[in-house]
Amino acid sequence: MTDDTQYTLNFDPDHYRHHLDGMDISEEEAQQLMAALWHIMQTFVDIGWGVDAVQQVFPELFEKTSTDPETTLQQK
Repeated sequence: MTDDTQYTLNFDPDHYRHHLDGMDISEEEAQQLMAALWHIMQTFVDIGWGVDAVQQVFPELFEKTSTDPETTLQQK
């Protein structure tokens, strides 16, 4: 039996608005900034859990780049 439950996080800008206190931006700009940051966060989570559309369509692309020492960046 598989669990096909999907979880979604809902974006509630009022929950995060206090982080923008003191910034000289309009309410509309604050809303747009928070929505953009939320979208970036969702994308990183999707990539981290392997549910990104590109990873699902081309899984071999991510498998090769993550394990191939020739294509992996090395930190010194």
